[in-house]
Amino acid sequence: MSVHLFKLKDADVQAFLEEATVLDPRFKTKLDKEEIWDRVREAAVAANSEAAANELSEQGETQRQGDEEGEEDDDTPAVKQSKRTALEELFEEEDRELIPESMAQRVHQEVQLYRSLPSIPSTNHATLWWWHKRDTLSLLSGLAESYLCVQASSSPSERVFSTAGDTISPERSRILPEKADMLIFLHKNCL
Repeated sequence: MSVHLFKLKDADVQAFLEEATVLDPRFKTKLDKEEIWDRVREAAVAANSEAAANELSEQGETQRQGDEEGEEDDDTPAVKQSKRTALEELFEEEDRELIPESMAQRVHQEVQLYRSLPSIPSTNHATLWWWHKRDTLSLLSGLAESYLCVQASSSPSERVFSTAGDTISPERSRILPEKADMLIFLHKNCL
């Protein structure tokens, strides 16, 4: 049995479905177009480069806050953090620009490894498979999670809206949003 993707009018939706298909270890061999893999590589590099850049800036911010706190309050012992050298501070921007290159190489290696792994039976869960591979395919697993978490049906969200319509009625028009959220949550999870 083969998987057929219908041609959709919206090219973005079509591209999303193709990328989600190749990131599903059950169906990754069904669409073997290099352009799809290129888009997956670009998305993985973008997602992981942004995360790495955010991590670098957070580390720098934490270090600056630690330096400022250490100057203000001499009574409390400061947590030992590695001081950045003058060279690291001087070339901080250049180092950030290098991240995408090394990230692109790492993503390319992970894609090659993922493509070389055998497909899994369609009865297995793709998200569970990615969970087990999160250490060896760490860059792709986060991307796969973002593609494979999309629900195939809108029924669950429609049920929540229906519950909200039953909960928030004209008689309860003055209910606070927090209370409405709690009532809907309790109705969906406790009944």
